[in-house]
Amino acid sequence: MRDLDLRLRREGSPADNLSVQLQADAGGSPSGSALGSSSLAGSSLAQESYPWVRFNFDPLVSLSAGVTYWLVVQRSGSVSSSAYYLLGVDEALSLEGGGLRVHNQTLPGWVLRSPNADLLFRVLSAKQTSDQVVDIYNSANQLLRGVESQASSGIETPPY
Repeated sequence: MRDLDLRLRREGSPADNLSVQLQADAGGSPSGSALGSSSLAGSSLAQESYPWVRFNFDPLVSLSAGVTYWLVVQRSGSVSSSAYYLLGVDEALSLEGGGLRVHNQTLPGWVLRSPNADLLFRVLSAKQTSDQVVDIYNSANQLLRGVESQASSGIETPPY
């Protein structure tokens, strides 16, 4: 995973940072250990709408098909009733197998949001351009007899 987009905004003027971690699954909850993370200043967020906001993961995080991962969104500062963050969610539950959980500090633990919802997010991947050329050949070739990639390009771009 190269980039992650979330729909979010701020309320008031939070002075802290907002971070996103990618975590492995541990029995239906986040593991607590970051596989990758990204953060941004809360003051950079919009106040009036829920635009897509990009979080860049550097270094890239490799994802495996069929594996459950968690996106953990948290602030670096303390809780405030006048300066906070709002995440865009889908209460129609369009993401199969999804389920937004909220960390409950009094239990402590992760509990399903009520009403249940899915977080609105987009994952953007990256792949070396030399590998993309081979993929194009393998999936769409009708006229060429072969393709050979002798060296990695070292340039990673979104494959779509």
